[in-house]
Amino acid sequence: MDEQFINSVKETLIFLVEQERLRGEEVKALNEKIEAVNSTLMDSVINPGLEAYENGRYEDFKGKYGERLSKFDNILKNTQNDPDYDTVRQTYDGMSELNGTEGFDEGAYVDDVEAKLNEFCTNVKKALGISEDTPIEVKQDADGTTEVKADENGDGTAETTVTETTETTAEPKVEEKKDKKRKSWLDDAAEYLKYIK
Repeated sequence: MDEQFINSVKETLIFLVEQERLRGEEVKALNEKIEAVNSTLMDSVINPGLEAYENGRYEDFKGKYGERLSKFDNILKNTQNDPDYDTVRQTYDGMSELNGTEGFDEGAYVDDVEAKLNEFCTNVKKALGISEDTPIEVKQDADGTTEVKADENGDGTAETTVTETTETTAEPKVEEKKDKKRKSWLDDAAEYLKYIK
């Protein structure tokens, strides 16, 4: 073969390789621009819009059911050892996971959660041997000690106090009303709280 032909082919290949490299850089730059536009669009428009929409749905839900569910906040904040626990938010989040499934009924779901939480509170009161109308206060420390106080006569002072530590198998200590028997209610609490998560 002719040396001139070989050099011509060689120069053509070098040119084509260089053109391929340039096109690759252009494609990379274009992809970076597309990613930047996509990121801006997601961060500035779509995500805030979705967040505003979701917040609006939550506020509507809270308006409908907030009063019915928030009455459990004080008890659940302590049994969950979370000062920011929000029964309405937890119920809404649990409902959101189920929403869209065939036959889902928001009102029935909230009724069911409320019934289970009422049953939980009633079981705690029964375990303490106090009437269902009696207000109770539940506190749980980080060390696993749970204290339940019941104001049976409405004077603002707890007449019944029960303390239970979940880390030990010792019998719970019952102050006052020692003649009343009670069963452990922490397992029941865990079962009911799993339902609304």
